[in-house]
Formats: sequence, structure tokens, C-alpha cells
Amino acid sequence: MRNFAFFQEREIKTFVISRKNSLFASTERGALAWTKLMTVMQTAILNKCNPTLYLKFLLDKITVIMNSEAKAKDIDWSQFRPWNLTPEQLEQAWDD
Repeated sequence: MRNFAFFQEREIKTFVISRKNSLFASTERGALAWTKLMTVMQTAILNKCNPTLYLKFLLDKITVIMNSEAKAKDIDWSQFRPWNLTPEQLEQAWDD
């Protein structure tokens, strides 16, 4: 019974820490931004991607796209989903 309680406590710890860290979201826009960030991070985790590497990869790619002449509607955003990336692509983003 003790192991089950420990497992449950460990599973909920992520959400408790997230709630504690999101206290800055005192506005609706802040809460929306926090929700989007946590969704991206949890999606990476669920797809067994390193969330730090994945976030760096996304930010680098989005920066390049925003600095180019391409319009956001013309970009195939599905190529940036974590299940479409290989670990080598993420590692390469870290090295760049």
C-alpha cells in the first residue's frame, strides 16, 4: 500500500510544482501563455523528447521563420511536432 501512495504522490508532484510556478499568471493573458507553454512541454515529454532540446529546437525554427519572408499560414507546422522529429534533429539544434 505504501508503494502505491508514493507512486500517486510522485505522479501529482508535476502538477503541484506547475501550479506553484504559474503564480505569475495573474492575468488572463499570462494564464493563457503559461497553458500554451505547458502544453508544448508535456507533449514533448509524452512523446519521449527531451523537453529542453525540443523547446530550443522550436524557438530556433520559429525565429528563422519569423525573420524570413515566409508567411505563417504558408508554413507546414506539422513538421515541428515532437512525434515527427528524430533525436538527431533535436541534438543538432542544440549544437547550432
